Amino acid sequence: MNAAALAGVILAAGLSSRMRELKPLLPLDGVAAVLWVAGSYRDAGLEAIVVLGFGAERVAPLLDAHGVHHVVNRGFEDGMYSSVRCGVRALPADVRAFFVHPVDCALVRSETLGLLARSVRRVPRPRCCAGAPSSGARRAARRDPRGGA
Repeated sequence: MNAAALAGVILAAGLSSRMRELKPLLPLDGVAAVLWVAGSYRDAGLEAIVVLGFGAERVAPLLDAHGVHHVVNRGFEDGMYSSVRCGVRALPADVRAFFVHPVDCALVRSETLGLLARSVRRVPRPRCCAGAPSSGARRAARRDPRGGA
């Protein structure tokens, strides 16, 4: 990778307790969600690493068969941030910025990722990229000048 290297950390380690099925394996137009998301990064020309946890033994073979890089967060029960840390530690040393992408937000298009990547690459030293808060969060922030609810 070069100095402008960007990557995605795809979070797919959760329990999927409300779904009763592994979210990474849920089909989207006949493709497992985890492959759909990883494919969007590939199509945008970005590296990605999938963080597995619960059900890793079922998801890893699929990722291996498609050449998708992955790592297993053995401490996935410690919460989502533990998966973010695990994924970031596994990124190549030349990655200067990364996107955090939950696998259950699978419908982000590669074109959108490409636009975001071009935007980040224009910033000399990116620190944090985040989406806009919901309108409810904006209303709460207006009520409390410190930003709390």
